[in-house]
Amino acid sequence: LFGRSVLVTRPKDQAEEFTAHLTAIGARVIGLPLIEIRPALNPGALELAAASAGQYDWVVFTSVNAVDAFMQALAALSQDARALGGVRICAVGPATTARLASFHLLADLVPEEYHAEGAFAALEAQGPLAGRTVLLPKGDLGRDVLSDRLREAGASVTEVTAYRTVARDALRDDEPDVYRMLLDGTLDCVTFTSGSAVRTFVKLFGVEASADLLRRTAVASIGPVTTDVASALGIAVAIQPTQYTAPALAGAIAAHFARASRS
Repeated sequence: LFGRSVLVTRPKDQAEEFTAHLTAIGARVIGLPLIEIRPALNPGALELAAASAGQYDWVVFTSVNAVDAFMQALAALSQDARALGGVRICAVGPATTARLASFHLLADLVPEEYHAEGAFAALEAQGPLAGRTVLLPKGDLGRDVLSDRLREAGASVTEVTAYRTVARDALRDDEPDVYRMLLDGTLDCVTFTSGSAVRTFVKLFGVEASADLLRRTAVASIGPVTTDVASALGIAVAIQPTQYTAPALAGAIAAHFARASRS
């Protein structure tokens, strides 16, 4: 990616690893965080769920943010990883698995596909779900696919909002002029790692303008859920990794431009 400019739209405190991967393979990274992760409006509900976590058959973590918020809730109760002793843990994706490990928690199950559908398939493969109790800490904008399918299979699911995703409502003068860069063709790639980031981009730049501007660059999406949001808004995605992780996305971007340079 030497000489290529890549826009990273992840929240600032979560962009470091992705930025490091891109920089290591030569990219010039421009950061424009489009969303921010904040605590749930009702932290008491999460603390109550965390306090009773040991009563569940499964706790399913679908993101790093869910792990962080859940462990903070345990800490607020003067508890730690021991509160999950005897509970089986499902972690969606290697980043979520690694974050659990940082709290000395080992995931009992990591789905092969890192999305809600993959998590359900993996849980279903563990045995009958009827009568099982599942705790699902999630973001306020999280999809209902996993909880719906678990309930259809007979499981008792407790969902609790662990964190909020807050969209940017304006751009600052001291930030990169992304509109001008796209207009001038000086951005080679725009990356999205969540549907929320796509929707925020469109809110800031306008629906028609966003679709038009992003035709001038390669749009990279971390996975099918984000790609579906982009497609629904008229944004064509050129790059999507086979594994839905930030390192895999960086690799897919490099492979895309390597192919382009050979053609």
